[in-house]
Amino acid sequence: MKSLFNTQEREEIINRIQSINENSERQWGKMLPSQMLLHTQAPIKVSIGELKLHSNLIFMILGPIIKKKLMKEEPFEKICQLIKVCREL
Repeated sequence: MKSLFNTQEREEIINRIQSINENSERQWGKMLPSQMLLHTQAPIKVSIGELKLHSNLIFMILGPIIKKKLMKEEPFEKICQLIKVCREL
């Protein structure tokens, strides 16, 4: 996963974000570019205390497992399969 603390990777991330416009093609799902940008702001808002998360029993149990999977250096395709399974529960 790319890091905002690495100068070169941060510049690459910034360039990718700046290249997004209303005509950008969807690559992962059904979100519009504006929805995707709002979606990517949520983790930052949580980290600075602007957004509070409400937990439930399923996430309290599965959260650590999902977090462990998300922190690995592997493609998101495998992680997406795990999330799909969790949604079906």
